[in-house]
Amino acid sequence: IADSEVPVVLDYLSTHFLGEAAQPININTAPQIDFESAVGLLRREAAAVIRYRERHGRFKSIDDLKRIPGVDPQKIEKRRSVLI
Repeated sequence: IADSEVPVVLDYLSTHFLGEAAQPININTAPQIDFESAVGLLRREAAAVIRYRERHGRFKSIDDLKRIPGVDPQKIEKRRSVLI
């Protein structure tokens, strides 16, 4: 397409192809990759969450994630809205 047509095409695409809203991440059932991609944890942090959950059982609240050694609590707080 011509450079002059780019704004028209972008406007059309952004109006008609909005995408889907992110699905909430269940902290008690989510796989490691969800903690990495949706929450933004490093691979080692996400692995620590899974290990902790396997050893200690279900989390009672999102704040429980902040207490896991090796996990940055600021990342959890920043992405709290996608966690259930």
